[in-house]
Amino acid sequence: MPSRSSASNHEEESEGQKEVSGFENLLKKFGSGDACCEYGSPDSELPLKVGGLEAFIQKHGHTSEEYSFYAGEITLRFNKEEHKYYRVGELGNLLPVNGVTNTCGVIDKSMMLVPWASKMAVQKMLRLIPTEMVDGTLRIKPLTLEEFTTLAIEAKSAHHDKLEEASDTGHAAHAWLEEWIKAGLFGRIQEQDAMLKSIGVTWQEL
Repeated sequence: MPSRSSASNHEEESEGQKEVSGFENLLKKFGSGDACCEYGSPDSELPLKVGGLEAFIQKHGHTSEEYSFYAGEITLRFNKEEHKYYRVGELGNLLPVNGVTNTCGVIDKSMMLVPWASKMAVQKMLRLIPTEMVDGTLRIKPLTLEEFTTLAIEAKSAHHDKLEEASDTGHAAHAWLEEWIKAGLFGRIQEQDAMLKSIGVTWQEL
């Protein structure tokens, strides 16, 4: 007759086997065996590794495969959603890598930005305020305090409007440059040539 302790050990082993089996089944959904490289989604040309755990990390971690530098001393992963690089730590944890934007963010720019924001607000106020011609002179139309307050509050967001406009332009330029570089990396020279012609630039001007 088996002892109570042996029965307990058997139950623990069964539970452990279930956990291992469940994890293995999960990984099988993402492929198994030796890792190889293939292309991911149609809108991404970053090479992805196929294989149980690696595919799981890439699918749910939104990161590309590892990029090694300095003979493997430094390994980076790129998060496509955050558009940010992470360094792989000793325990496999992802450590954010500082880029130009957040590095420059530590510099106090208030002496330049405060006057600039004020200028943007005044310019927007002058565009919004209603005017009329009186005896050949351009004058401000009579406004109630409530109407003037509404205009002032709307003008206060001018610097945000300008930043969003500049951000949209920067994203568009970055996306264009990224596509142009990708075309070169994959040998699509004609596509690169067409992209340059679309913005009126020749190879000699690069």
